[in-house]
Amino acid sequence: MAPSTDKKPVQKLIDEETLEFLDRQREEDTVIVTGIKVEQKHIEFRYGHAERYNQWRSEELYLERANLAEASFLEKIHDDEEQSILSRQAEHSRIQMEMEKDLQTFNSIMNEMRSLNTLCNQNKAAAERMKRAKQILKQRREAVQQHLQRVEARQDKERKSLA
Repeated sequence: MAPSTDKKPVQKLIDEETLEFLDRQREEDTVIVTGIKVEQKHIEFRYGHAERYNQWRSEELYLERANLAEASFLEKIHDDEEQSILSRQAEHSRIQMEMEKDLQTFNSIMNEMRSLNTLCNQNKAAAERMKRAKQILKQRREAVQQHLQRVEARQDKERKSLA
């Protein structure tokens, strides 16, 4: 009967060995599961981090594009304003030159008017002198004429008295 008792401890050893093996396997499985959970959390963290980074990068690109569009718009406004200022300055210069030309023309006309006025005054004065000279000549002619008439009248008297 000894052999039958020998089978029980062997069976018991296998069970204990199996149990120990299963316990070790469970511990290994627990370590593996824990490792997998840690790795999964790490992967989720990296994925979340990558997703946040991608979102941040997308926002940065959007802001960069918006800033470029704004800078382009402001540059266009600046260029338009600069062009407007240059055209206003050119227009102002042109108007200023026209005003100076008009002023020169006005001064030239005024000088001509003064010259003509002086000439007219001189002509008036000359006309007055001519008029006075003609009056004097007329008066002298009349005086000479009266003198001649008196002389002729005297000569006629003298002829009548002699005759």
